[in-house]
Amino acid sequence: MPMDSREARLELDRMRHQAHVERQRLDLFERYHRGHHDWPYQPSTATVEFKTLAERAITNLLPLVVDTLVERLYVDGYRPEVQDDANSRAWDWWQANGLDSRQKQLYETVAINGYGFVLVLPGDPVPWMRPASARSWHAEYVEPDDDWPTRAVRMDAGGKTARLLDADALYVMERSGNRWDVSEVWEHGLGVCPLVRFRCRWDLDHDHPIGEVEPLLRIQDRLNQTVFDLLVAQTYASVPQKYITGLVEQDDQSIAHALAKRVWTFDEPGTEVGQLGEANLNNIVQAISNTLRVYGLVSKTPPHYLLGEIVNLSAEALTAADTSLSKKVEDRQTVIGESWEQALRLAGVAAGDEEAAGDHASQVVWRDTDPRALSSTVDALSKMVEGLQVPPEMTWPMIPGWTQQDVERAQAIRQEGDPLAQVEEEIARQLEGHADA
Repeated sequence: MPMDSREARLELDRMRHQAHVERQRLDLFERYHRGHHDWPYQPSTATVEFKTLAERAITNLLPLVVDTLVERLYVDGYRPEVQDDANSRAWDWWQANGLDSRQKQLYETVAINGYGFVLVLPGDPVPWMRPASARSWHAEYVEPDDDWPTRAVRMDAGGKTARLLDADALYVMERSGNRWDVSEVWEHGLGVCPLVRFRCRWDLDHDHPIGEVEPLLRIQDRLNQTVFDLLVAQTYASVPQKYITGLVEQDDQSIAHALAKRVWTFDEPGTEVGQLGEANLNNIVQAISNTLRVYGLVSKTPPHYLLGEIVNLSAEALTAADTSLSKKVEDRQTVIGESWEQALRLAGVAAGDEEAAGDHASQVVWRDTDPRALSSTVDALSKMVEGLQVPPEMTWPMIPGWTQQDVERAQAIRQEGDPLAQVEEEIARQLEGHADA
Protein backbone atom coordinates (compact mmCIF):
# COMPACT_ATOMS: atom_id res chain seq x y z
CA MET A 1 0.00 0.00 0.00
CA PRO A 2 1.44 3.42 -0.90
CA MET A 3 2.51 5.78 1.86
CA ASP A 4 0.32 8.69 2.80
CA SER A 5 1.59 12.28 2.53
CA ARG A 6 2.89 12.41 6.11
CA GLU A 7 4.86 9.16 5.79
CA ALA A 8 6.29 10.22 2.45
CA ARG A 9 7.34 13.58 3.89
CA LEU A 10 9.11 11.92 6.85
CA GLU A 11 10.91 9.46 4.60
CA LEU A 12 12.03 12.23 2.27
CA ASP A 13 13.36 14.32 5.16
CA ARG A 14 15.27 11.32 6.50
CA MET A 15 16.81 10.34 3.18
CA ARG A 16 17.65 13.82 1.93
CA HIS A 17 20.54 14.13 4.38
CA GLN A 18 21.92 10.70 3.44
CA ALA A 19 21.68 11.59 -0.24
CA HIS A 20 23.50 14.88 0.35
CA VAL A 21 26.38 13.19 2.20
CA GLU A 22 26.76 10.54 -0.50
CA ARG A 23 26.56 13.16 -3.26
CA GLN A 24 29.44 15.06 -1.65
CA ARG A 25 31.55 11.88 -1.60
CA LEU A 26 30.82 11.16 -5.26
CA ASP A 27 31.37 14.79 -6.33
CA LEU A 28 35.09 14.33 -5.58
CA PHE A 29 35.36 11.52 -8.14
CA GLU A 30 33.38 13.47 -10.74
CA ARG A 31 35.51 16.57 -10.12
CA TYR A 32 38.76 14.68 -10.60
CA HIS A 33 37.45 12.92 -13.70
CA ARG A 34 36.68 16.31 -15.25
CA GLY A 35 40.20 17.55 -14.46
CA HIS A 36 39.40 19.84 -11.52
CA HIS A 37 42.13 18.48 -9.25
CA ASP A 38 43.68 19.75 -6.06
CA TRP A 39 46.67 21.86 -7.09
CA PRO A 40 50.22 20.66 -6.43
CA TYR A 41 51.86 21.82 -3.22
CA GLN A 42 53.27 25.35 -3.30
CA PRO A 43 54.82 27.51 -0.58
CA SER A 44 52.59 30.17 0.94
CA THR A 45 54.77 32.83 -0.70
CA ALA A 46 54.15 31.45 -4.20
CA THR A 47 54.02 34.12 -6.91
CA VAL A 48 51.51 34.43 -9.73
CA GLU A 49 54.03 32.71 -11.98
CA PHE A 50 54.18 29.72 -9.62
CA LYS A 51 50.39 29.50 -9.52
CA THR A 52 50.25 29.53 -13.31
CA LEU A 53 52.71 26.64 -13.46
CA ALA A 54 50.66 24.72 -10.88
CA GLU A 55 47.54 25.13 -12.98
CA ARG A 56 49.34 23.93 -16.09
CA ALA A 57 50.76 20.92 -14.25
CA ILE A 58 47.37 19.18 -14.07
CA THR A 59 47.81 16.08 -16.24
CA ASN A 60 44.46 14.32 -16.10
CA LEU A 61 44.71 10.65 -17.11
CA LEU A 62 41.50 9.53 -15.41
CA PRO A 63 39.35 9.87 -18.59
CA LEU A 64 41.84 7.60 -20.36
CA VAL A 65 41.43 4.89 -17.72
CA VAL A 66 37.62 5.21 -17.71
CA ASP A 67 37.31 5.31 -21.51
CA THR A 68 39.66 2.35 -21.95
CA LEU A 69 37.25 0.26 -19.88
CA VAL A 70 33.97 1.69 -21.21
CA GLU A 71 35.02 1.28 -24.86
CA ARG A 72 35.31 -2.48 -24.29
CA LEU A 73 31.90 -2.92 -22.68
CA TYR A 74 29.07 -3.44 -25.14
CA VAL A 75 26.11 -5.78 -24.70
CA ASP A 76 25.20 -7.25 -28.07
CA GLY A 77 22.40 -9.67 -27.22
CA TYR A 78 20.30 -11.45 -24.61
CA ARG A 79 19.95 -15.13 -25.40
CA PRO A 80 18.30 -18.07 -23.65
CA GLU A 81 21.27 -20.38 -24.23
CA VAL A 82 24.88 -19.79 -25.12
CA GLN A 83 24.60 -21.84 -28.32
CA ASP A 84 21.31 -20.27 -29.40
CA ASP A 85 21.69 -17.34 -31.82
CA ALA A 86 18.12 -16.06 -31.30
CA ASN A 87 17.65 -13.33 -28.69
CA SER A 88 15.09 -13.64 -25.93
CA ARG A 89 11.89 -11.61 -26.10
CA ALA A 90 13.22 -9.12 -23.55
CA TRP A 91 15.74 -8.00 -26.14
CA ASP A 92 12.90 -6.24 -27.98
CA TRP A 93 12.40 -4.08 -24.88
CA TRP A 94 16.12 -3.34 -24.85
CA GLN A 95 15.95 -2.11 -28.45
CA ALA A 96 12.75 -0.12 -27.88
CA ASN A 97 14.43 1.79 -25.03
CA GLY A 98 17.49 2.65 -27.11
CA LEU A 99 19.84 0.87 -24.72
CA ASP A 100 22.37 0.15 -27.48
CA SER A 101 23.63 3.71 -26.99
CA ARG A 102 22.36 4.45 -23.49
CA GLN A 103 24.35 1.57 -22.00
CA LYS A 104 27.54 3.59 -22.51
CA GLN A 105 26.22 6.35 -20.24
CA LEU A 106 25.66 3.74 -17.55
CA TYR A 107 29.13 2.20 -17.82
CA GLU A 108 30.77 5.60 -17.55
CA THR A 109 28.96 6.57 -14.35
CA VAL A 110 29.66 3.09 -12.92
CA ALA A 111 33.37 3.44 -13.71
CA ILE A 112 33.59 6.95 -12.21
CA ASN A 113 31.40 6.57 -9.12
CA GLY A 114 31.69 2.83 -8.47
CA TYR A 115 28.03 2.14 -9.15
CA GLY A 116 24.96 3.32 -11.03
CA PHE A 117 21.36 2.29 -11.58
CA VAL A 118 18.77 1.36 -14.16
CA LEU A 119 15.23 2.47 -13.40
CA VAL A 120 12.53 0.10 -14.69
CA LEU A 121 8.85 1.08 -14.77
CA PRO A 122 5.75 -0.12 -16.62
CA GLY A 123 5.25 1.58 -19.96
CA ASP A 124 3.13 1.52 -23.09
CA PRO A 125 3.68 -0.45 -25.27
CA VAL A 126 6.90 -1.74 -23.64
CA PRO A 127 8.49 -1.38 -20.18
CA TRP A 128 10.40 1.86 -19.60
CA MET A 129 14.13 1.40 -18.83
CA ARG A 130 16.64 4.22 -18.26
CA PRO A 131 20.19 4.37 -16.81
CA ALA A 132 20.56 6.64 -13.78
CA SER A 133 23.63 8.10 -12.11
CA ALA A 134 24.54 7.41 -8.48
CA ARG A 135 24.85 11.19 -8.12
CA SER A 136 21.19 11.68 -9.04
CA TRP A 137 19.52 8.75 -7.24
CA HIS A 138 20.33 7.62 -3.71
CA ALA A 139 19.15 4.13 -2.74
CA GLU A 140 18.90 2.61 0.74
CA TYR A 141 19.53 -1.10 1.38
CA VAL A 142 19.02 -3.24 4.48
CA GLU A 143 22.16 -5.25 3.70
CA PRO A 144 24.96 -4.12 1.35
CA ASP A 145 24.49 -7.09 -0.99
CA ASP A 146 20.67 -6.99 -1.19
CA ASP A 147 19.25 -7.19 -4.70
CA TRP A 148 16.65 -4.49 -4.16
CA PRO A 149 16.68 -1.22 -2.21
CA THR A 150 13.96 -0.48 0.30
CA ARG A 151 13.61 3.11 -0.88
CA ALA A 152 15.33 5.56 -3.21
CA VAL A 153 15.23 9.33 -3.57
CA ARG A 154 16.15 11.82 -6.25
CA MET A 155 16.49 15.55 -5.73
CA ASP A 156 15.89 17.45 -8.95
CA ALA A 157 17.84 20.52 -10.03
CA GLY A 158 17.05 23.53 -7.89
CA GLY A 159 15.99 21.45 -4.90
CA LYS A 160 12.30 22.29 -5.30
CA THR A 161 11.16 18.92 -6.64
CA ALA A 162 11.96 15.42 -5.43
CA ARG A 163 11.05 11.88 -6.33
CA LEU A 164 10.65 9.15 -3.76
CA LEU A 165 10.50 5.52 -4.85
CA ASP A 166 9.55 2.41 -2.91
CA ALA A 167 8.12 -1.07 -3.56
CA ASP A 168 4.63 0.34 -4.10
CA ALA A 169 4.80 3.65 -5.89
CA LEU A 170 6.70 6.62 -7.26
CA TYR A 171 5.94 9.82 -5.32
CA VAL A 172 6.51 13.22 -6.91
CA MET A 173 7.01 15.82 -4.17
CA GLU A 174 7.27 19.60 -4.33
CA ARG A 175 8.60 22.07 -1.79
CA SER A 176 6.65 25.07 -0.64
CA GLY A 177 8.76 27.06 1.80
CA ASN A 178 10.15 24.51 4.26
CA ARG A 179 7.39 22.00 3.68
CA TRP A 180 7.33 19.11 1.21
CA ASP A 181 4.01 17.96 -0.19
CA VAL A 182 3.12 14.99 -2.40
CA SER A 183 1.87 16.31 -5.74
CA GLU A 184 1.49 12.96 -7.51
CA VAL A 185 1.50 9.26 -6.63
CA TRP A 186 2.01 6.67 -9.33
CA GLU A 187 1.59 3.03 -8.29
CA HIS A 188 3.89 0.85 -10.37
CA GLY A 189 2.76 -2.50 -8.93
CA LEU A 190 6.15 -4.22 -9.33
CA GLY A 191 6.45 -5.44 -5.75
CA VAL A 192 10.03 -4.17 -5.36
CA CYS A 193 11.70 -0.77 -5.45
CA PRO A 194 12.46 -0.87 -9.21
CA LEU A 195 15.98 0.54 -9.15
CA VAL A 196 18.57 -2.04 -10.25
CA ARG A 197 22.09 -1.38 -8.97
CA PHE A 198 25.09 -1.82 -11.28
CA ARG A 199 28.45 -2.18 -9.54
CA CYS A 200 31.88 -1.64 -11.02
CA ARG A 201 33.16 -4.48 -8.83
CA TRP A 202 31.72 -6.57 -6.02
CA ASP A 203 33.29 -5.78 -2.66
CA LEU A 204 31.77 -6.97 0.62
CA ASP A 205 34.30 -5.12 2.82
CA HIS A 206 33.31 -1.57 1.85
CA ASP A 207 30.08 0.34 2.34
CA HIS A 208 30.16 1.52 -1.27
CA PRO A 209 31.36 -0.18 -4.46
CA ILE A 210 34.75 1.11 -5.61
CA GLY A 211 35.09 2.45 -9.14
CA GLU A 212 38.06 3.16 -11.36
CA VAL A 213 38.69 6.71 -10.11
CA GLU A 214 38.85 6.31 -6.33
CA PRO A 215 42.02 4.13 -6.16
CA LEU A 216 43.86 6.56 -8.46
CA LEU A 217 43.26 9.86 -6.64
CA ARG A 218 46.56 9.90 -4.72
CA ILE A 219 48.54 8.63 -7.69
CA GLN A 220 46.97 11.36 -9.83
CA ASP A 221 48.03 13.96 -7.23
CA ARG A 222 51.54 12.51 -7.25
CA LEU A 223 51.68 12.77 -11.04
CA ASN A 224 50.52 16.39 -10.96
CA GLN A 225 53.13 17.24 -8.32
CA THR A 226 55.94 15.65 -10.33
CA VAL A 227 54.87 17.44 -13.52
CA PHE A 228 54.78 20.68 -11.52
CA ASP A 229 58.33 20.06 -10.31
CA LEU A 230 59.38 19.53 -13.93
CA LEU A 231 57.77 22.79 -15.03
CA VAL A 232 59.42 24.71 -12.20
CA ALA A 233 62.83 23.23 -12.97
CA GLN A 234 62.31 23.84 -16.68
CA THR A 235 61.33 27.46 -16.06
CA TYR A 236 63.94 28.44 -13.49
CA ALA A 237 66.87 26.04 -13.88
CA SER A 238 66.85 24.48 -17.35
CA VAL A 239 69.49 26.97 -18.52
CA PRO A 240 72.62 28.06 -16.63
CA GLN A 241 71.78 30.70 -14.02
CA LYS A 242 73.87 33.88 -14.20
CA TYR A 243 75.13 35.75 -11.22
CA ILE A 244 76.75 39.13 -10.75
CA THR A 245 78.48 40.24 -7.57
CA GLY A 246 79.03 43.88 -6.81
CA LEU A 247 75.89 44.90 -8.72
CA VAL A 248 72.31 45.41 -7.58
CA GLU A 249 69.83 44.55 -10.33
CA GLN A 250 68.16 47.97 -10.15
CA ASP A 251 71.49 49.68 -10.86
CA ASP A 252 71.55 48.61 -14.50
CA GLN A 253 68.35 47.17 -15.95
CA SER A 254 69.93 46.82 -19.39
CA ILE A 255 72.42 44.25 -18.11
CA ALA A 256 69.68 42.24 -16.37
CA HIS A 257 67.45 42.16 -19.43
CA ALA A 258 70.31 41.24 -21.71
CA LEU A 259 70.97 38.09 -19.75
CA ALA A 260 68.82 34.92 -19.70
CA LYS A 261 65.65 34.31 -17.68
CA ARG A 262 67.09 34.87 -14.22
CA VAL A 263 70.02 36.85 -12.85
CA TRP A 264 71.30 36.48 -9.31
CA THR A 265 72.72 39.77 -7.97
CA PHE A 266 74.77 40.24 -4.80
CA ASP A 267 75.65 43.60 -3.26
CA GLU A 268 79.28 42.71 -2.49
CA PRO A 269 82.56 44.58 -3.04
CA GLY A 270 84.05 43.93 -6.44
CA THR A 271 82.29 42.90 -9.65
CA GLU A 272 82.28 39.35 -10.91
CA VAL A 273 80.10 37.64 -13.53
CA GLY A 274 79.53 33.87 -13.63
CA GLN A 275 76.94 31.16 -14.01
CA LEU A 276 75.59 28.10 -12.19
CA GLY A 277 75.06 24.74 -13.89
CA GLU A 278 71.64 23.90 -15.30
CA ALA A 279 69.35 21.36 -13.61
CA ASN A 280 69.23 17.75 -14.76
CA LEU A 281 65.65 17.38 -16.00
CA ASN A 282 66.12 13.73 -16.92
CA ASN A 283 65.69 12.69 -13.28
CA ILE A 284 62.28 14.36 -13.12
CA VAL A 285 61.25 12.94 -16.50
CA GLN A 286 62.18 9.47 -15.20
CA ALA A 287 60.12 10.11 -12.06
CA ILE A 288 57.12 10.94 -14.24
CA SER A 289 57.59 7.70 -16.21
CA ASN A 290 57.77 5.71 -12.96
CA THR A 291 54.56 7.34 -11.72
CA LEU A 292 52.84 6.48 -15.00
CA ARG A 293 53.89 2.85 -14.60
CA VAL A 294 52.39 2.76 -11.11
CA TYR A 295 49.27 4.39 -12.60
CA GLY A 296 49.08 1.54 -15.08
CA LEU A 297 49.67 -1.18 -12.49
CA VAL A 298 46.93 0.07 -10.17
CA SER A 299 44.39 0.69 -12.96
CA LYS A 300 45.44 -2.37 -15.02
CA THR A 301 45.94 -0.11 -18.01
CA PRO A 302 48.59 -1.39 -20.47
CA PRO A 303 51.82 0.61 -20.20
CA HIS A 304 51.87 1.60 -23.88
CA TYR A 305 48.50 3.33 -23.40
CA LEU A 306 50.11 5.68 -20.85
CA LEU A 307 53.70 5.92 -22.11
CA GLY A 308 53.13 5.73 -25.85
CA GLU A 309 55.89 3.12 -26.20
CA ILE A 310 54.49 1.03 -29.02
CA VAL A 311 57.37 1.00 -31.51
CA ASN A 312 58.20 -2.36 -33.11
CA LEU A 313 55.72 -4.33 -30.98
CA SER A 314 54.28 -7.41 -32.66
CA ALA A 315 50.61 -8.36 -32.51
CA GLU A 316 51.47 -11.10 -30.01
CA ALA A 317 53.35 -8.62 -27.79
CA LEU A 318 50.42 -6.19 -27.84
CA THR A 319 48.02 -8.98 -26.92
CA ALA A 320 50.25 -9.99 -23.99
CA ALA A 321 50.44 -6.36 -22.83
CA ASP A 322 46.64 -6.17 -22.91
CA THR A 323 46.17 -9.30 -20.77
CA SER A 324 45.62 -7.49 -17.45
CA LEU A 325 43.13 -5.10 -19.05
CA SER A 326 41.29 -7.99 -20.71
CA LYS A 327 40.96 -9.76 -17.36
CA LYS A 328 39.61 -6.57 -15.77
CA VAL A 329 37.08 -6.16 -18.58
CA GLU A 330 35.99 -9.77 -18.18
CA ASP A 331 35.49 -9.23 -14.45
CA ARG A 332 33.41 -6.08 -15.04
CA GLN A 333 31.33 -7.90 -17.66
CA THR A 334 30.50 -10.65 -15.17
CA VAL A 335 29.34 -8.22 -12.47
CA ILE A 336 27.49 -5.82 -14.79
CA GLY A 337 25.96 -8.67 -16.81
CA GLU A 338 24.17 -10.04 -13.75
CA SER A 339 22.60 -6.64 -13.14
CA TRP A 340 21.39 -6.41 -16.74
CA GLU A 341 19.75 -9.81 -16.41
CA GLN A 342 18.08 -8.66 -13.18
CA ALA A 343 16.81 -5.50 -14.94
CA LEU A 344 15.44 -7.45 -17.91
CA ARG A 345 13.62 -9.89 -15.61
CA LEU A 346 12.08 -6.91 -13.82
CA ALA A 347 11.06 -5.56 -17.22
CA GLY A 348 9.23 -8.86 -17.70
CA VAL A 349 7.29 -8.15 -14.50
CA ALA A 350 6.52 -4.63 -15.75
CA ALA A 351 5.27 -6.06 -19.06
CA GLY A 352 3.16 -8.75 -17.38
CA ASP A 353 5.24 -11.41 -19.13
CA GLU A 354 5.62 -14.25 -16.60
CA GLU A 355 8.00 -16.21 -18.80
CA ALA A 356 10.42 -13.29 -19.16
CA ALA A 357 10.06 -12.39 -15.47
CA GLY A 358 11.11 -15.89 -14.42
CA ASP A 359 13.81 -16.33 -17.07
CA HIS A 360 16.99 -17.18 -15.16
CA ALA A 361 18.58 -19.06 -18.07
CA SER A 362 19.08 -16.19 -20.51
CA GLN A 363 22.36 -14.32 -20.42
CA VAL A 364 23.57 -11.07 -21.89
CA VAL A 365 26.10 -11.52 -24.68
CA TRP A 366 29.05 -9.16 -24.73
CA ARG A 367 30.60 -8.03 -28.00
CA ASP A 368 34.21 -9.15 -28.46
CA THR A 369 36.15 -5.86 -28.40
CA ASP A 370 39.66 -7.20 -27.76
CA PRO A 371 42.12 -5.71 -30.27
CA ARG A 372 43.27 -8.87 -31.99
CA ALA A 373 44.75 -9.20 -35.47
CA LEU A 374 42.00 -10.30 -37.88
CA SER A 375 44.27 -12.74 -39.72
CA SER A 376 45.28 -14.65 -36.59
CA THR A 377 41.68 -14.80 -35.36
CA VAL A 378 40.36 -16.11 -38.68
CA ASP A 379 43.18 -18.69 -38.75
CA ALA A 380 42.21 -19.90 -35.26
CA LEU A 381 38.52 -20.10 -36.20
CA SER A 382 39.36 -22.04 -39.36
CA LYS A 383 41.31 -24.55 -37.31
CA MET A 384 38.32 -24.93 -34.97
CA VAL A 385 36.08 -25.76 -37.93
CA GLU A 386 38.52 -28.07 -39.70
CA GLY A 387 40.31 -29.70 -36.77
CA LEU A 388 37.61 -29.83 -34.09
CA GLN A 389 34.65 -30.20 -36.47
CA VAL A 390 32.92 -27.16 -34.95
CA PRO A 391 29.99 -26.04 -37.15
CA PRO A 392 31.03 -22.85 -39.01
CA GLU A 393 27.92 -21.00 -37.86
CA MET A 394 29.08 -21.27 -34.24
CA THR A 395 32.29 -19.36 -35.04
CA TRP A 396 30.61 -16.42 -36.78
CA PRO A 397 29.86 -14.51 -33.55
CA MET A 398 33.60 -14.75 -32.74
CA ILE A 399 34.65 -12.79 -35.84
CA PRO A 400 36.04 -9.41 -34.68
CA GLY A 401 33.72 -6.53 -35.50
CA TRP A 402 30.72 -8.73 -36.33
CA THR A 403 27.48 -7.72 -34.65
CA GLN A 404 24.45 -9.93 -34.02
CA GLN A 405 22.85 -8.40 -37.10
CA ASP A 406 25.84 -9.50 -39.19
CA VAL A 407 25.51 -13.05 -37.88
CA GLU A 408 21.78 -13.17 -38.62
CA ARG A 409 22.33 -11.79 -42.13
CA ALA A 410 25.00 -14.45 -42.83
CA GLN A 411 22.63 -17.15 -41.59
CA ALA A 412 19.87 -15.84 -43.87
CA ILE A 413 22.20 -15.85 -46.88
CA ARG A 414 23.38 -19.36 -46.04
CA GLN A 415 19.77 -20.52 -45.68
CA GLU A 416 18.73 -19.02 -49.00
CA GLY A 417 21.66 -20.54 -50.89
CA ASP A 418 21.62 -24.00 -49.27
CA PRO A 419 19.44 -26.40 -51.35
CA LEU A 420 19.57 -29.11 -48.68
CA ALA A 421 18.29 -26.69 -46.06
CA GLN A 422 15.47 -25.65 -48.40
CA VAL A 423 14.49 -29.31 -48.97
CA GLU A 424 14.49 -29.93 -45.22
CA GLU A 425 12.34 -26.84 -44.66
CA GLU A 426 9.87 -27.98 -47.33
CA ILE A 427 9.66 -31.51 -45.84
CA ALA A 428 9.04 -30.03 -42.40
CA ARG A 429 6.31 -27.78 -43.84
CA GLN A 430 4.58 -30.73 -45.56
CA LEU A 431 4.79 -32.88 -42.45
CA GLU A 432 3.24 -30.08 -40.44
CA GLY A 433 0.42 -29.83 -43.02
CA HIS A 434 -0.30 -33.57 -42.81
CA ALA A 435 -0.35 -33.40 -39.04
CA ASP A 436 -2.90 -30.61 -39.11
CA ALA A 437 -5.05 -32.59 -41.55
